[in-house]
Amino acid sequence: MWRRKLIGIVGGFFLLSACLLQPVPVRADWETAERHQTETTQPAFYYQQEKYIPLWPVDIEDKDNPLVALPDLANLLGLDYRYYSGNEQIALDWHGTCLTMQIGSRQAVYDNKPAALTIVPTSKNNIFYVPLVDVVKTLGGEVATTTGGFAVSFPEGAAPDTSAPLVEKPEELVPATAELYQPVSLMPTDYNARKIQQGDLNNDGQPEVVLSYRTGDGNYGVVVGRQVEQKWQKIWQQENSFPLDTVRLVNLTGKATDLLIGRIIGVSAGAVLQVYSMQGDRLVLTGNNFYHRLDTGDFDSDGQLEFVTWQKDTGPTFMVEAWRWDGRRFVPLADYKEYFADQVVGYYRKQLKTLSEARYVYYYLADAYIRAGQAERALDAIDSALHLPYGYPGNEQFYILRGHALVAAGDYARAVSAYQAAESITPEILPAEAHYRLALCYKYLGEMTRAKQEMYMAIQQGNSWPGFNQAWQYLQEWENSTK
Repeated sequence: MWRRKLIGIVGGFFLLSACLLQPVPVRADWETAERHQTETTQPAFYYQQEKYIPLWPVDIEDKDNPLVALPDLANLLGLDYRYYSGNEQIALDWHGTCLTMQIGSRQAVYDNKPAALTIVPTSKNNIFYVPLVDVVKTLGGEVATTTGGFAVSFPEGAAPDTSAPLVEKPEELVPATAELYQPVSLMPTDYNARKIQQGDLNNDGQPEVVLSYRTGDGNYGVVVGRQVEQKWQKIWQQENSFPLDTVRLVNLTGKATDLLIGRIIGVSAGAVLQVYSMQGDRLVLTGNNFYHRLDTGDFDSDGQLEFVTWQKDTGPTFMVEAWRWDGRRFVPLADYKEYFADQVVGYYRKQLKTLSEARYVYYYLADAYIRAGQAERALDAIDSALHLPYGYPGNEQFYILRGHALVAAGDYARAVSAYQAAESITPEILPAEAHYRLALCYKYLGEMTRAKQEMYMAIQQGNSWPGFNQAWQYLQEWENSTK
């Protein structure tokens, strides 16, 4: 999407960070011959009892603080990352907090506070490298040297306060000055939040209780309690002035029930979603996003639940993304055909009945068609928009969308031409998804060198875009095939 945003929630709540900027692609000459070490010489990383072999070589000139390629570090820890070429900044999002670094500088900002690095982030063959130990320690973890690699760990944190008094009824867990409250959603959804809900948050077979409330002074809260000796004890609480849009108990991570809390920031800004998962005895923030409408369910019938966010753009249009847990973080999905065919396409077709001259409605309709697996209909919508008077979005955005549709239709040569037409209007405009699709085009056209170049450019921009996991998998396969 041309206006896709990354929203950071700093310090646990609603502070916009440097992550708001839109990343710009960086053109570069690529030297693939020296980029990779063999697995026998490449140090390994260990995290959460898993072994990870980095795709890019590790710079171990400083053995106590090696430089690691940013995409490898992000994949290892489950970080979201972005690179902003305008000011050469790197932004990492970690459990709702943001670490911002500058290429060539030891100065950094973490959780909205100054931080110092002992080794400067750098660029090698146009891949960005960051100091492993500095980054992990800033995020609150530790790095230990092991035989043949490095082990990364993070403390579990303090155990929950077990001194809270026991009460007879769950309703007594809310503050004395509060009343139970049923969240009211900004937009209609298929979920009706209740004042009191139960779910097994730690997968021990004993359900916890979750209560939503409103205080007399205008705050809104959520409290979680567990059963102890046939009574109830508070183990977690969150309260502030932002009204509750939704409180849901949904198993998104595949381990146990997760707690989803949506709070309304404003009618135009929408709501902010926080996903909490139980790790040991603690509720940990595992995901956050902005939305106006939130859907949850098993939309692709694979046995794992997902969530879909609708985030308002222009007029009645929304940026719609489907999100799935990949074992480390929530990632946007490229293929969600049934949901887009059933929910999104129909919505925009309805909008066209009253907004037949609005280019932005055609844009989102075409995007919905592509993601619903209906490429030919997407091309028809794009052609209809390009015959309208020039407006928003510009023609270059429709050429990018045409490239996406042609890739979906298997017409790779014409797709390349469409992307080139977009760049002829606005150089270096292609988003990561376009570089990813261009890589596939060049692969099928037999130009593997250019395919690798485009795939690296896609991954370089960041990892919070639909198709990133597939891009990473392709890149690994292509590099392994040449070793």
